[in-house]
Amino acid sequence: MDKVLVKGEGAVIIGHFTQLVTRTGKKLSTLLVMHLRIQEGEVICLHLYEDTLEIARTFDMGARGPQ
Repeated sequence: MDKVLVKGEGAVIIGHFTQLVTRTGKKLSTLLVMHLRIQEGEVICLHLYEDTLEIARTFDMGARGPQ
């Protein structure tokens, strides 16, 4: 985690992760943002934002970017 922002029942987590995809041998490094809503100590809503195009490319899923 790079940064955690909290206000009331809301929180935003900003970070990045890097991992090796063994199926393709490619290294994936991408930004990650999570937006959470918390009530009574439990996460009741979570939105995840990530670079899905980069993930698809790393897994060789046939995704293409702008030509």
